[in-house]
Amino acid sequence: MKKIILASASPRRRELLTQIGLEFEIIPSHKDEVIGSEGPADTVMALAAGKAEDIYAQVCSGRAPEDVLVIGADTVVAMDGLILGKPADAAQALDMLRRLQGKTHQVYTGVCLMTADGCRTFYEKTDVTMYPADDRQLRDYISTGEPMDNFDNLVKFITLLTDENGLHISQRNLTVSTCGIVPRMRELADKKLAITLALSLHASNQKKRLELMPVANKYDIHEVIDACRYYFEQTGRRVTFEYSLVGGVNDTKEDAKELTELIHGMNCHVNLIPVNPIRERDYVQSNAHVIEAFKEKLERSGLTVTVRREMGRDIDGACGQLRRKYKENQRLA
Repeated sequence: MKKIILASASPRRRELLTQIGLEFEIIPSHKDEVIGSEGPADTVMALAAGKAEDIYAQVCSGRAPEDVLVIGADTVVAMDGLILGKPADAAQALDMLRRLQGKTHQVYTGVCLMTADGCRTFYEKTDVTMYPADDRQLRDYISTGEPMDNFDNLVKFITLLTDENGLHISQRNLTVSTCGIVPRMRELADKKLAITLALSLHASNQKKRLELMPVANKYDIHEVIDACRYYFEQTGRRVTFEYSLVGGVNDTKEDAKELTELIHGMNCHVNLIPVNPIRERDYVQSNAHVIEAFKEKLERSGLTVTVRREMGRDIDGACGQLRRKYKENQRLA
């Protein structure tokens, strides 16, 4: 198995590789990003290749080249074939998103896979129309990623990882998580891949999901569950439901009863996640007795249930906490 190195500090790219289930090391490239006179496609591939070459040269000085795969990636935004520039920080990214609202533009993503056998460089272009959003929503968009919002690149990347001419990783070892983008979930199902689909559910009914998951304003909880059923029908792959337990919000006996009714008869796995407290929310973690009772209630109905092990909470490094700490540090810098 090759050592995989991501030559990027991008939270989106880290998240994508993590959600797919890959083990990798991050060594960010600090190579200067020079935007020349080439078109967006050639430019973004050159940027990705430059990052991969930079890190490959560093790591191979002390490691056998045949044991290394370096992934270089970059993105540029263009409109009518003209590159709009590359934001240097979150403030510039926010300014660009403000200017793009209501307009259709193109996002070019370039990827370079570099090994001892050479490099493979390619790009994908996605047309994007920015809808009106306030600054808080735009900042959240900058900071987090939803794989289904980058569907074409997601599928392309899965192919690169699993194809016999790529890394040849078994599809059954990959998981794609989503908040519930129904059309894309169905489109992914139609591809009949052997990957696992994980849905961030977090509620047993539409009313509570609206409070916890903004995406529920667009996709009703029953639409999302129907898409999960469709995924199993098309692929034969068990679906995982991620359910964060929030004390006094979604952890009651009634919630457990509603959840069993919601996903009754599905070949699925429920992953219970004790919520980690963050300062901008007043959510508290369910106590151990409530978590165990919730788990037992689901298991008695025939569901397969696990409780996610907690790691890093004591240093604000657990799920949801690290991103918040990073954003606070960025504002103070």
